[in-house]
Amino acid sequence: MYAIDLGGSVARVAWLDERGEPVVAGAPADVGGADGAVPAAVRVRPGGAFEVGRAARERALTHPEEVALSARSLLLDQGNDGAGGGFDVLGQPPAALVGQLLAALVELADEARGVRPADGERAPLTLSLPPSGGERALRGAAEGVGLRVAAVLAEPVAAALHYGAVRDGARSSVLVYDQGGTSLDLTVLTAEGDRTVRIVHTASHPLGGDAWDEAIATALRPQLAQLPPDIRVSPLALARVAEELRLALAWGDEDVAEATLPGTEHRVRLSRAEEEAALAPLRALAHEAVEEARARADALLEVPPSTLLLAGGVAAAPGTAARLEDRLAMYVRSEAPEFAVVRGLALWRDLGPLRVQSGPPARRAAVEDPEPRGLRAAPRPVEDPDPRPAPSPAVIPPAVIPPTVIPAPEERADAGPQERPRDRPPEAPV
Repeated sequence: MYAIDLGGSVARVAWLDERGEPVVAGAPADVGGADGAVPAAVRVRPGGAFEVGRAARERALTHPEEVALSARSLLLDQGNDGAGGGFDVLGQPPAALVGQLLAALVELADEARGVRPADGERAPLTLSLPPSGGERALRGAAEGVGLRVAAVLAEPVAAALHYGAVRDGARSSVLVYDQGGTSLDLTVLTAEGDRTVRIVHTASHPLGGDAWDEAIATALRPQLAQLPPDIRVSPLALARVAEELRLALAWGDEDVAEATLPGTEHRVRLSRAEEEAALAPLRALAHEAVEEARARADALLEVPPSTLLLAGGVAAAPGTAARLEDRLAMYVRSEAPEFAVVRGLALWRDLGPLRVQSGPPARRAAVEDPEPRGLRAAPRPVEDPDPRPAPSPAVIPPAVIPPTVIPAPEERADAGPQERPRDRPPEAPV
């Protein structure tokens, strides 16, 4: 079974190895990155052929009419069944675009595993479901290209599985902080000891990587005034440069980053202080959103969450967990947040029956004590006496790319845990 995290900006595919450990497929340079992130962009070539991933994303800079930069968003904007109409790319409906992206991810996994399944024998899929919903549309897109969907699991539930928040005999309540390329999704979850997970409340905010890049692009605009008058930089090209600078500062040690404007020889620069000033209002909004989610949880739950679980590529940036802990006074877990959803989807296969419910839990009716002996505190969830961080997932890079970010399974057997290199940004966008 393959697990596919189909995000708004990037997608990943994973499976469980013989030891029950998640493995994430890497991607060749023209499709994605060695860390497994494949841009969720799909190009329709004149004539009807498809191209997915990084090459399609780059094509959008010069031929935006041929590319859907977020195939999933294009599909789900039409509603749960994906039948809204009016969003075709060169005559191809969004369901066809998402189907091609899913098929490309399955092919990456097959190649990484060295298998060549016959037609009709493809591995079944477990797909991620965003807070906005759209299960029927996603299933239809997969079935349209001959893929079979075994299950669709909500993204915050998958993230909770990644962190081991759903365990036999343990009760817990957590707040999932999922910040990817398109949004910040905050979800209050409770888990019972019988593996019942309740999605108590979810709120989505336009505070993802796209908003970060727009703020940085605004800070860069004064530098464009120095360009020759015959040079025009499109908003998409400027946002792409802003993203490059953001990643360079997040994962590098330099205080100043530089990048070349697409289609020109001119460079722009961004200092760490300028980035902090540009992003400070957005970070404040994100902190306020978490506070609102906590207040909502306080009103709905007898025991509100005290732990924040990070997911998503933007949340994976160094310093995110520390900022949140300092501002919110919450325990923040940040173990490979960019892999949280796809890893949790893969782990679901061996978990057994999982019951997912939605909405606030019913308040327990008060029972009058015939012999009152004072107020009694509500019982707290049973905490795990030996919490263990989730192991970093393995990444199998394609044959043409050496392993870079996460060691492959055969390398991991004798080697200790490895950290992501700090001197290079991730190869794929967040």
